[in-house]
Amino acid sequence: RMSLQMFQAGKTVFDIATEREMAYGTIESHLAGFIATGEISIFDLVKMQKVEDITNVINKLKTESTSEIKQAMSDDYTYGEIRAVLNYLKLENS
Repeated sequence: RMSLQMFQAGKTVFDIATEREMAYGTIESHLAGFIATGEISIFDLVKMQKVEDITNVINKLKTESTSEIKQAMSDDYTYGEIRAVLNYLKLENS
């Protein structure tokens, strides 16, 4: 919840990770969870083009495995972004 509050206060993922002395990916995971609850918009965390790209790979592979999706994508995509999109799609389909 602290990561969410800091993000909503305008801090970047990098800033939150630095202040909380946690890994960037950990903070991304925290925030991805709040996409599933609707407390953060996917587009506040992941650029629209990346959401589209990740969604296309998910649909092509027909998997929710972050590691399989990550392997099919370039290094420009993080596990946190993939988790965020997976949570977004779950929210949209519920």
